[in-house]
Amino acid sequence: MHNPDGTVNEGERIVTFLYRHAEAQQVLIFVNRLTDEKNLPLSLMERIEGTDWWQLSFQMATNWRASYSFVPALPGERPVWLSESDQVMLRAALDAGEGDPFNPKTVCNRIGRCMGVVELKDAPVHEFLLSQQELDTLPAPRWLKTPDGHMYVVGKVGNPAPEDPLFILFDGEVWFNHGMEHTLNRAYRAGRIPPFHVFFLHSGGRERRWQELNGEHPIADYIVDEALPHLAKFHNIRTPAENIIINGQSLGGLSSLLAVISRPEAFGAAIAQSASLWQPQVFDRLEQLRSADELHRLRHLHLEVEVGEQEWVLVPPHQRLVQELKGVDMHLNYTVFNGGHDYACWRGAIVPALERILTAK
Repeated sequence: MHNPDGTVNEGERIVTFLYRHAEAQQVLIFVNRLTDEKNLPLSLMERIEGTDWWQLSFQMATNWRASYSFVPALPGERPVWLSESDQVMLRAALDAGEGDPFNPKTVCNRIGRCMGVVELKDAPVHEFLLSQQELDTLPAPRWLKTPDGHMYVVGKVGNPAPEDPLFILFDGEVWFNHGMEHTLNRAYRAGRIPPFHVFFLHSGGRERRWQELNGEHPIADYIVDEALPHLAKFHNIRTPAENIIINGQSLGGLSSLLAVISRPEAFGAAIAQSASLWQPQVFDRLEQLRSADELHRLRHLHLEVEVGEQEWVLVPPHQRLVQELKGVDMHLNYTVFNGGHDYACWRGAIVPALERILTAK
């Protein structure tokens, strides 16, 4: 990109999105955390005169990565962005946007809608991911149940022994469909991570997910008191507490952090990605430990915490968390990536985080 004085700015690029639709009257592009849901007209694309192509450009740093989709409005239709007062309808429409048929790089969102992925040359390297064609051929999971009705799938990386590490993923149905077990095994075969067990915990759907992961009713108690004994009894998984790693994103990230600080003796590490730290429970729990002079109970933990710099609501509480944990002699790795609240960013960061945790032991 060229600066006004004619010099070249090597750290930024002009990124132009193109979309083809002959009948559309207007087109909105939904770029993760760049599209402002309170000011959607800023993300309306412009028709290229005399064609059926639409375009919109953004100026971004060269380490940026994001998912995106297109929402066309046909003649006679009321554009969804004119219904900003109905956030549920708006969010549903944005989540159901069209992918980019000209871009082979894709990622699917929570509802299974595949979106395009843009990644510039200095974005963090993402290895071992499955292509969409490979994902489309994955067999459907066979969900099992713990006695209380929680659904799960047990996976394996390599050929783990009963006492080998255990990796717990919230939103297990999403990560199973992202081919995470295959991604982890590719990393294992490349010599990057050792053998371990994987516990894909199903969210139970939107309402149950909110009830269980919002921090009010810590799901750590279910993990420790029900799931782990169940895994030992029925799957012969007998991982020592210090080798149990828990991972989540958004509300799952909040619950991962809350799990290891509310039941620290039961876990060894957490990978919290874009945790919903706008909620107070993690900070409240840290204050309880501080007041009781019990922060030392966290010293054995290894925390991998990351947030996107485009997540303007989440960056400040993440910075606060890092400051509060500085007084605890623990292993804390804090990463800020140039992206948003986005599976396109989260999926490729799991293997490196696991590698740091498992090679440090």
